[in-house]
Amino acid sequence: MSDKDSAGELPVNITADFTEILNASPKGAKYVFNILFGKKHAEAERRIRLSNAQDYADMKKIVDGNAIYNPEKNTIIENSPSELKSLIISTIQEEEIANLISCAKSAASNIDDSNNNKNEPTKDFINRWRNEAKLINDTTIQYVWGRILSEEVNAPNSISLRTLDVIKNLSKKEADYFTEIMDFVFFEDKLIDSGSTEKPFYPQEKALALRDAGLLVSFTPGMYRSGKWPTQSFQLGKDTIPKVFYITSNDKYYFIDSHKTSEEPTVCIWELTSAAKDLYNILKKEHKTQEESVKILTDWIIQSTKATEFYYGDVEINNNGNRTVNNLKTISRN
Repeated sequence: MSDKDSAGELPVNITADFTEILNASPKGAKYVFNILFGKKHAEAERRIRLSNAQDYADMKKIVDGNAIYNPEKNTIIENSPSELKSLIISTIQEEEIANLISCAKSAASNIDDSNNNKNEPTKDFINRWRNEAKLINDTTIQYVWGRILSEEVNAPNSISLRTLDVIKNLSKKEADYFTEIMDFVFFEDKLIDSGSTEKPFYPQEKALALRDAGLLVSFTPGMYRSGKWPTQSFQLGKDTIPKVFYITSNDKYYFIDSHKTSEEPTVCIWELTSAAKDLYNILKKEHKTQEESVKILTDWIIQSTKATEFYYGDVEINNNGNRTVNNLKTISRN
């Protein structure tokens, strides 16, 4: 082996068992390696010592606040204004781009290609949406934020800038709460309530959180605003019921034949804010009422009305855009 051979280049095929050497004391191992590799080992030892010294010097700079570590390049950066600025800008830009892409993915998958609307979202809307998208890193809010853009692209001027201001500040928990209470949003803009603090439709602390988040106009347990069920005629097979009392959500319809109740039914309601209405209209297309919520509502109708029986079913929209009720079920008072 010549002195010119670089460290690590061992042209000789070594088949000896080094286990015992490696398991020896540090001093013993060093001694043996000096015998076996001579100058090669001495050079390697020197590189190790210098490397350790450099590591110590680098660590001291970091601890003293004179440098920072860049894990991507495995180097330290001296605390010069230009170097720090470059690293900060690079890190922020990468995070913002990743957030923006995630939000955009959600938007792209929900834009209606068949929509021939020639109008487009305003420049103000696009700029505001983009500026906030860069700062959103929670996947739930990224999905909602993307859906907001797709809704505005599909129907320009349908989402207000005020709605953006409210929704951008939602936490993941608040967004989840809103999704949960959507089972009890009726008539597109009203959150219905059981009118009882002992048997509420949903945990009251969730409704309070939504009020504080700007999604409910007001919410004060025990202080309710009630209204009567609206009325309409209902086509039941070949027969028409002249007058029914009804309440309806996006995918469920409940009604009472006026001849089968001795008094008009009422329901307690809370108003959604404009931002909440926009958010509901975006999310309702993929929302399906849970069976547990249906059971809560049917039990409540039996307990809160004088109806001898009532009906409920699934709301579906036909090709003409008309709402129909299918899978009709009858609930009778025992």
